[in-house]
Amino acid sequence: MIHYHGGPCPGTRDDNVKFFKGRDCLLSFAYKDAGDEQLLFEVCRTFILDNGAFTVWRNGGKLDIDGFYSWVDGYRKHPRFEWFLIPDVIGGTESENDRLVASCKTSFDLKHQCCPVFHLGERLERFNFFHELGYRRVALGSANGIDLKSTAFWNEMRKIFHYLDKELDMPFKVHGLRMLDPEIVSSFPFSSGDSSTASRNAIADINWKHRYS
Repeated sequence: MIHYHGGPCPGTRDDNVKFFKGRDCLLSFAYKDAGDEQLLFEVCRTFILDNGAFTVWRNGGKLDIDGFYSWVDGYRKHPRFEWFLIPDVIGGTESENDRLVASCKTSFDLKHQCCPVFHLGERLERFNFFHELGYRRVALGSANGIDLKSTAFWNEMRKIFHYLDKELDMPFKVHGLRMLDPEIVSSFPFSSGDSSTASRNAIADINWKHRYS
């Protein structure tokens, strides 16, 4: 599976080059001005773009959806661009998020460049909706009060993968949002996942005696 590391990492331009060279990168719309995105995309192997909805929600703001699509459109033909996460409303209703999924900009290839988000705890039938619209990738996000690696998390994840396999014959590549924990990765057949832990701690000495190799 592909491991996407959240960027940019703290430190200098050289630190970012050393960390992201040859790695796969995820950059959030919420942090696009925090570093040199052109530099990251020049040295990384591939990259995906996150809408930043979780960060915006956590800070009490409102996502600039038009601004996000304009930003993504600038990278649509970049040779290392893979796909992006369709904007979603954290804590919103399924109807609100379904409207955002259905209105995804049609200049992108729905099958390969657009990825809707499914929040744990939502109705499994939403996957049928994604499939009918032509999406072939879906991201799983732990929201709705369900914490990663909690009992509720494991129960929801098992139900999701059982439904995708038995009811829909596994039509999607599945991405795990913030799910690169080895215990999670080894438990389910992900296509990819992301985390910012490694990039945050790559040059820090708080938790580690030595730098990441």
